[in-house]
Amino acid sequence: MKTIVPRINAHSPKSGKSGNDNSKSGFNEVLGSGQDYNVNRIKTPARCTLPLQTLDTISRHITVIKGCVHITMGDDVIVLVPDESIYIPQGLLHGIENRANDSAEIISIDYSAA
Repeated sequence: MKTIVPRINAHSPKSGKSGNDNSKSGFNEVLGSGQDYNVNRIKTPARCTLPLQTLDTISRHITVIKGCVHITMGDDVIVLVPDESIYIPQGLLHGIENRANDSAEIISIDYSAA
């Protein structure tokens, strides 16, 4: 079941960045791609925050394969654990946080608008 929790260190629209000081770079591995899609495995280190972003021409489907991640979608934060997934429609502000002390991994499938 998905749990909605309050967002911490909210996004500042002017800066385009998260208010978190602990942002680190995640590891991204391209698993496959086609004309209208890309499949990526993303590792997020402990206490890692991937920046909030809006993708105007791409929708995204995220599935957690290891760890626990907090997915920001607009003003909501949804907690996902392994074998849970979420669809993020194009144009929606979203980001990923790993608040745990262990790394997390997700599979992200990005679909281009036709």
